[in-house]
Amino acid sequence: MLAAGTEAVDMISQPLCIVIVDASGQFVSEVRMTNVKFLSPKSAEAKAFTAASFGAPFNNIQGGVSPVIGGGGDGRLRDRLARRYADNCG
Repeated sequence: MLAAGTEAVDMISQPLCIVIVDASGQFVSEVRMTNVKFLSPKSAEAKAFTAASFGAPFNNIQGGVSPVIGGGGDGRLRDRLARRYADNCG
């Protein structure tokens, strides 16, 4: 997974962080490229955790997450995350 991620990043020539978590959101691995921005590691970790909580690649769920982050949305995402949390941790 890390090899595929670093290859993709090399193609866009943008320094990034890659964080990999397992299906339960537990940290597996991380790569920090030189000259990444200060908050990039935290952003990458949050994206990986969000993807794990949905059981889908982050690119597939961005539209569903963005309205909630901005304070909008109708609560469906919040309810879905609460159910998933209850099912896995409750």
